[in-house]
Amino acid sequence: MKEGVADIAEELREEEMIDERIQKKMAPQPVPHDPVTDKKSRRNMYILAGTFGILFLIIITFTLLRDEEVATVKDMSGHLIKGIVDERFRYNEFNFVNIDTIWYTELLYKDKKITIPLHYSPRDVENITLLGELDNRFTDARLIYIAFNPLDHNLTYVALANGELSLSLVRAMNLLLKAACTQNQTYPCAKQPILSCDSDHDRAIIELRQSNETSVTYKGNCILITGDNWNLVKAVDRLLLKWYGIIK
Repeated sequence: MKEGVADIAEELREEEMIDERIQKKMAPQPVPHDPVTDKKSRRNMYILAGTFGILFLIIITFTLLRDEEVATVKDMSGHLIKGIVDERFRYNEFNFVNIDTIWYTELLYKDKKITIPLHYSPRDVENITLLGELDNRFTDARLIYIAFNPLDHNLTYVALANGELSLSLVRAMNLLLKAACTQNQTYPCAKQPILSCDSDHDRAIIELRQSNETSVTYKGNCILITGDNWNLVKAVDRLLLKWYGIIK
C-alpha cells in the first residue's frame, strides 16, 4: 500500500516536471537585438519626423502666401505687371502701390490716363525742395538736352536717373531728348553736344550732376539735379512728382 502511494506520488512529480518544461518552452522568448535593424528603424523614424516638419513648413508658407495681396498694373508701354503688393497708401488723392520695390500710381495727365513707375514715393522725397524758376526757353522747348559729366565717379546711378527721367519725358510728356556731355573728355562725348547749366543759356537742358547735396534747381533754361548715388534718383523722382502735380 505504501509502495503504491509512493509510486503515484513519484508519477505526479514527474508529470509536474514535464508540465514545467512545456510551459518554459511555450513562454515568449526575448528577441535578440539586431544592430542593423535598430539603425534602420531609427533612420526611418528620423525621415518620418523630417517629412512631417517639411509638410508643416509648407502649410505655414501657403497660409502666409494666401494672406498676401496681389495686384496688376499697366506700365507706360501698356504691359501688365503683376506682383505681390509690399505696401500701399494714398497721397494727395493719388493711390500708390509698391510692387517688387517699384512704386506705381495711376493718374490723368494731359487728358491721358497713365501709370508711372518710380523708385521713390512722395513720402520719400517730399523734403527735397525745388528752388528757382524756369522761363519760356525751357517751358516752350520740344527738344530737351540731358547732360552729364562723363568723368563722374559712378555713372551707374546717372544712367538709372536718366532712364527714370527719360521714360516720363518721352512716353508721358511727348518731348524729344538728346544726350549731351558737360565735358569733352571721352571718345563718346566727341560726337555729342558739350553744354551745361553754367555754359549754355539758350537751349533747354536738364543736367544730372553727382554731388553730396540732394537738390533740384530751376535756372531759367536749365534744371540742375544733384545727388550722390541713389539720392540722384531720388531728386529725379521729386521733380517728376512735381511735374505730375502729385506734390504741390
